[in-house]
Amino acid sequence: MQNGSVPPVEHSPPPIKVPQNNTGKSHTAFLALLQTLAETQANTLPTQEPPLNKSLHPNIDDFHSFPKCELKPRCITYVRKNAFKSTSAISKPHKDFIVCHLTLHSTEYKAPTISVANIYNALEDRNLRDRGAPTHSLDHLFHEIFSLTDIVAGDMNKHNPAWNPTKPMSIWEQNLVDIYKAAGFCLSNTKGRITCIPTNGNAPSIIDLTLLNRATADIEGWKTLPDQRTVDHIPITFFVQPALKNSTRFKGYNWNKTS
Repeated sequence: MQNGSVPPVEHSPPPIKVPQNNTGKSHTAFLALLQTLAETQANTLPTQEPPLNKSLHPNIDDFHSFPKCELKPRCITYVRKNAFKSTSAISKPHKDFIVCHLTLHSTEYKAPTISVANIYNALEDRNLRDRGAPTHSLDHLFHEIFSLTDIVAGDMNKHNPAWNPTKPMSIWEQNLVDIYKAAGFCLSNTKGRITCIPTNGNAPSIIDLTLLNRATADIEGWKTLPDQRTVDHIPITFFVQPALKNSTRFKGYNWNKTS
């Protein structure tokens, strides 16, 4: 740099507000999410267990949906149209997870990007007795998921002292912890903060998690919204701040792209 020259000014991209919620296949909970979107102007919404039937097909005006709703997924990510330079689904079609790659509007030569994985880790067999075998639908896919994304958000259906000090550790719950730590992720939840209050009388639990790769993004303002709960799961909201230099090309598949 020559004497007296001024280095170029780099402007951080604006934070992205993300509501996260399992709507429990409830029409009421899904309509409450629509109201949240209208009030907060959130641009990205990972939701699990949407109400998939003819009376309420889960399309939202002015939002792209990933994957396409005719696949009857157990998780859907909604992305506001024109909120990003481009949006693409970069994971293979699967009813229990979807990874969306978002390119932000920017004047930089390489626009910042962020990838968000939406998870519904379904319990496969409540009567399974072999604790050496996987118990949930995504237990063998977490390595792939964490390799594709910067943020993982959703219903993990897992108990572990890492987020709930009252629960004992088991093999497959610890497997998730080992995988996300090895991938450079950390937990954004407030430890001990309840995210699910079962209506069947079972004890409250923490199964809805938000995980972050701090090398590529940051999360601020993570909180639960118990006053807005209409089903077992408590809505969660947070802000994602993409790293200014995060313009890494994704390693996945461009299954469905919008611009």
